Amino acid sequence: MKIRHALSALLAGAFLVAAPAASAARVEQTTVETIGNVEFTFPVPPGYAKPAATPPAMRDLMTHALPPTNRLVTVMVTQQFLDDLQAGNTTSNKARYLGVQSFRSIEQSGVNPEMFDQLKAMFRNQSDQMLEKAKSFETDSAARLSDDIGKLSADSNASVKMSDQSLLGIFDEQPDSISLCAVQLLSASVHDQKTQMKQVMAMTAVRLRGKVLMVGIYSSDHSQADVDWVKEQARAWNKRMHELNP
Repeated sequence: MKIRHALSALLAGAFLVAAPAASAARVEQTTVETIGNVEFTFPVPPGYAKPAATPPAMRDLMTHALPPTNRLVTVMVTQQFLDDLQAGNTTSNKARYLGVQSFRSIEQSGVNPEMFDQLKAMFRNQSDQMLEKAKSFETDSAARLSDDIGKLSADSNASVKMSDQSLLGIFDEQPDSISLCAVQLLSASVHDQKTQMKQVMAMTAVRLRGKVLMVGIYSSDHSQADVDWVKEQARAWNKRMHELNP
């Protein structure tokens, strides 16, 4: 994966689907991941490539962007975005992908319903404080990503910045899940070539089989349609996760 592709992947989301409609003949794709001692079946949504198709450089960048407390479980990109990257189109206006994280400290022990209710209360009542904490994390994340991009590009002055973060609020809540939406501005400079993109993300904390997952669905943000899209896809993926993992 060339540096311009890696950079485009980064700008598609340095954190962690308006896909074609599925036909009746479509066979659903799934992938299996283990969290702690529990196996989960993850749906591969229509229009997505399986995780094995995710460019290694993109997965590496996303892994390095996370704090040491989190583990990147899987990444799936839409086939359209993958095709754009492979064609060298680093300004794809459909920079969309899905990422799943777990929390290392509770991968083995999991959480009970009462503990998860406390987490949901934080989402509802302390969103502003969470945003400020996220901004602090993003400063560290951007520094690590700048270093990674610099090494990949042989540009010691390469930089990545995340700014203008804003919460759009909670858009879905169920007994064992809660979802919020946010936007941010991603900027990068490599060899004096500057790239900037507004991104919208739908983040869902979900408790399944005693484990907690953080699922993010991301898109470049060009209009309200992109905001509506990530929310719709987050709800659909959450619903299918519950169906596949009773």
